[in-house]
Amino acid sequence: MDVNKLVYMALQIEKNLPAHENLHTKLAAHLESFWTPAMRAQLYGYVNDHRDDFSEQVLRAVDDLHAQAKA
Repeated sequence: MDVNKLVYMALQIEKNLPAHENLHTKLAAHLESFWTPAMRAQLYGYVNDHRDDFSEQVLRAVDDLHAQAKA
């Protein structure tokens, strides 16, 4: 899948979740539930290479998912 589409989708999910201190947990849960492992890995690769372009919530969600996938 086009990585730009994945980034767009992740940012839209973040935008539409209620803002609170555990937003990254809800974002990670959504990505875990509805995205394939390949989609999550592709997003992680992009986010990891462009960390300055993302909010802390997205970074934490993607990092958490990546850590789970490696475990």
